[in-house]
Amino acid sequence: ERLYLFEKCLGKNQVDSEHDLDRVLRKLIGDYMKPIYTRSTISSFEKLKTCCRNSHMARVSDSRTCLYKDNDENESEIPDPEEAEKEVRELVYRDLYLWSILTNRIELSKILLNHMETRICALLIASKIFRSYFYYASDNESKDVICCQITQFEEYANECLKCCYNFDEEKACEIAIRRINIYGGVTCLQVAVDADDKNFIGQPCCDQVLNNIWYDKMEPFQSTLSDKIKLILGISTFGILAPFLVTFRTEQSLLNYTFEEDRQINGIKINEIEEEKKQLKPTTNKRLNDHGINYSDNYMWRSTKYSKSYLTYLRHLKHFHESPIVKYSYNSASYIIFLLLFSYYLLFNFEIPTDEIPSIHWTEIFVILMVTTMLFEEIRQFLCQENRTMIGKLSNYFITNQFHTVILVLSYLLFYIGLILRFTNTYSEQAFSAAKIVLAYDLEIWFIRSFVFLGIAQNLGPKLVMIRRMVTDLFFFTYIILIAMIAYGVVSRSMYNFNNETFPFDGQSIFQNIAYPTYYLMYGNIDGELANLDREQGSSASIATHILLAFHMLFVNILLINLLIAMFSFTFQSVQNQTDLVWRYERYSLIREYYDRPPLFPPLIIITHGIELIKYIARRHSKTAQTKTFKMIGANRNVDREWSEFESYATNQYVRSLLTNQPLSIAALVPSKEQQLSSDMTNNNQQFQSNNSQSDTKLLADEVTSVKKVVADLRTHAEEMNRCMHWMMEAMERVKMSKEPRPNLTSTISTNS
Repeated sequence: ERLYLFEKCLGKNQVDSEHDLDRVLRKLIGDYMKPIYTRSTISSFEKLKTCCRNSHMARVSDSRTCLYKDNDENESEIPDPEEAEKEVRELVYRDLYLWSILTNRIELSKILLNHMETRICALLIASKIFRSYFYYASDNESKDVICCQITQFEEYANECLKCCYNFDEEKACEIAIRRINIYGGVTCLQVAVDADDKNFIGQPCCDQVLNNIWYDKMEPFQSTLSDKIKLILGISTFGILAPFLVTFRTEQSLLNYTFEEDRQINGIKINEIEEEKKQLKPTTNKRLNDHGINYSDNYMWRSTKYSKSYLTYLRHLKHFHESPIVKYSYNSASYIIFLLLFSYYLLFNFEIPTDEIPSIHWTEIFVILMVTTMLFEEIRQFLCQENRTMIGKLSNYFITNQFHTVILVLSYLLFYIGLILRFTNTYSEQAFSAAKIVLAYDLEIWFIRSFVFLGIAQNLGPKLVMIRRMVTDLFFFTYIILIAMIAYGVVSRSMYNFNNETFPFDGQSIFQNIAYPTYYLMYGNIDGELANLDREQGSSASIATHILLAFHMLFVNILLINLLIAMFSFTFQSVQNQTDLVWRYERYSLIREYYDRPPLFPPLIIITHGIELIKYIARRHSKTAQTKTFKMIGANRNVDREWSEFESYATNQYVRSLLTNQPLSIAALVPSKEQQLSSDMTNNNQQFQSNNSQSDTKLLADEVTSVKKVVADLRTHAEEMNRCMHWMMEAMERVKMSKEPRPNLTSTISTNS
């Protein structure tokens, strides 16, 4: 049944309206996807009627009001009616494609994919839908079929991205991170990460685009020792020397644009009449919006008041501090200082406030400010997630990475609990020690949290993934070990009195007499246990407890511990086999985090939090302001149209090959750079055929020459074997090993060429 999984996903609900369809897509794909059938757009049929009705008689701006009423692109641009009809056709194909995927019509989806332009994101969305369907499958056969479909669509998406990357690397990088409006404003990387498609993230195209985002306006390939030293000097001087040392991207000049005109240019309205437009400055030729990823848009500032060198220095200083690698460096350094000061005041200045010393040390004040500002930053990151609902934000932040969540929550919870105890339990030294114990444990967690800064290193990043997965294995395995420990502890103490007295029924006594001794048996510490048993040698209780101890050591120390080591080995090997893919997949989250971070670091980050709060209040009253997003957004519709046409052209031949169930390889599709740059393939058909015949003739001649060489080598080898046989028979004849006469060997090698 094609609708079996779809109906299981719906449950008791039905799809009776566009809201229901958006709800299903949000459930299967993710709530980071904007609604594509309700608020963002109207139905495709209504759009088509609008285009047909307004294509000749009405103004284009009237049709634009219905077609793009919720679009946040450049509102001053008016689309052409023919382009609007083309977009309507793309929306129709999108609807049919999503219907074919939801109803499990795979072959039909391939046919529809052949008529679409944005194919990579469509394939990734299909893999995400089937991955969500996997959890609704009830039998292993259905799960195997769904896994094959997931792998199939992921492979198609990977090959399509390779086609784009082989044609044009820069445009392919933009395709991977660009915002696709017809699919709810998602990006290919965003869907691939949510679908756990590590092969897509590990492609050279995605690796290059992440490098570009990591360095932003700086040159991304700064791998030499001198470049690294210059970058470190720029960071250590807080960017003062960076404009003179660090290499930035090539700058472009904007047409009729000056530094003072920025506000006027950005203030152009939508429906201005021609006389009003002539009074304003002309628009710029920017390709990308500033509130998105725009590492390739690096323009010079021009001004009539300031010199060019002064503006260049300010621009480079601004771009240097906005790059994620610099933000990462600043936060790493501030975190190290925080750990040092936290350790210092716990070791040397953690004292009870008295009348003689009523105030606390300055290091403690600094640590409190650091933790508080870092907590504010965590709250900002939580609120600025791409998920559109609060439930989605909570699920993505706390459930997706549970290990990180536990460490994060415990670090802040223990700190503020310890801080409360530090100022309330001041009546005695014993009570005050509780605060120090809690803060000491909290400091241990803060040290563990510092591991996250090692994730950017290619050699250490996968090791952190191994540790996280091993901790998960250990958590589930602890239940088995705990049962064995409690069983031995209770049974052995009930048969044999280890302390010659009955311990009271309270928590401290139970842990002291049962839990602690049996726990350390796991590490081979059995001397104390044997000493207690040897006090009454020969007694039945002692003998029975000895037998139980031997069985417990065999079961726990030999069987369970080795089983746990085997589980760790399996986890290590599974990550080690795909180290590069795991590192690139984890690096996406790190780059995504530091792209959104403010330039300042704790505790100075509180300044940027105040500025961001003011901007948020301003955005609530202004429709033109935009929030920063981890997507590449075209400045106008021509850029989006250029991206779509390039993706369609680059992947056209491969997608057509899917209909024959014989997908072509990338080498066959794009064999060389010369063929990539050829825009008209039909004009070079005859030349290609002649070159192909010449190459076949040359290949045949090379093969004949190779065969002749092999025959000559065999002839030489046979002659050497004949000579060796002669020598062996002469030696055997000298020692008279046989009474028979020596046979005569004749060469069978022909000397004719």
